[in-house]
Amino acid sequence: MASKQQPKTSQDHWWGQYRFTLGQTGLWQVGASSLAVSRLDTEWQVQHRENPVLGEDHNGWSVDLPGNRLDDGVAVRRQLFKKTSANLELRPALADRPVVSSPVTAVHLSPGVKVTIFVSSPAWIVASTANPDVVLLDVPHQRPSDTWFGPSTWEGELCYAVRTRARLSLGEIHRCERHAVDRRRNRSNRRRGRVRGVTH
Repeated sequence: MASKQQPKTSQDHWWGQYRFTLGQTGLWQVGASSLAVSRLDTEWQVQHRENPVLGEDHNGWSVDLPGNRLDDGVAVRRQLFKKTSANLELRPALADRPVVSSPVTAVHLSPGVKVTIFVSSPAWIVASTANPDVVLLDVPHQRPSDTWFGPSTWEGELCYAVRTRARLSLGEIHRCERHAVDRRRNRSNRRRGRVRGVTH
């Protein structure tokens, strides 16, 4: 498991407020995601790359400010302004659609039992400017799989799918910089109950 790298800024986390000079580039590595942001006189340029080789177990993060742009082969998103301001904010966010968490191993509830399950899901990375407040990028650090949740193929909604170990205590959840933790309450009103999947 990768250890957390010491950032080259004074930040305690990869998220927060950053100040850019003209022509400066910042480089963030968050889990399997690399993000490069450059400030020019009338535009911000953003590059994002997900490295599937690093995978879900890569927990490291680092911030280089100033840093280098990503390879030329990585697409550049350009956001134009009349004039750019110096401030950039990075923050974690929840997914842009519901997340269905299915237990890795079967979880059965005895009759009448109430239980609280703690689940984690990938966080999104949001980069935005100030004055004006414009979102430059809103992407997952690692994109989950798609799934359909509903009573039929005609009724329901498109969601993300993740696997959970269905922890019963918050202290059992492995904390990392790239996941959000949610609490779900379940109750069995039947003679036998099984936790098949929870949405959050």
